[in-house]
Amino acid sequence: MATVTNRNKMDTIILILATYRLSQIIAQDVISEPLRAWISRRGADPETLPFMRRWLAMLVHCVLCVSVWAGMGLAALWLYVPLSHWFIIGLAASGGSVMAGSILAAINRPQEQRK
Repeated sequence: MATVTNRNKMDTIILILATYRLSQIIAQDVISEPLRAWISRRGADPETLPFMRRWLAMLVHCVLCVSVWAGMGLAALWLYVPLSHWFIIGLAASGGSVMAGSILAAINRPQEQRK
């Protein structure tokens, strides 16, 4: 049976943070808005889109949905493409930074706005 080592724990933390950031980039950030608009054909009735395009349109607008696929893709890259570690660690650093900024913003918010 495999045991969890400190290295495996650190790999997991890196992959969690990288998945968090990549999911945000795809589903929410301004930089990927043209991609989301192109996939969903902004203004088009979703029911008129072909099934696969409609499915992709729903996927790229949902952070939780994107995170499933992003996490699997990043884990596969991490395990099988060693040169991808720099890219994934960069995403993890960005994810940690965004997360820290969100935590600090919540802490610094006036008490009446925290509810």
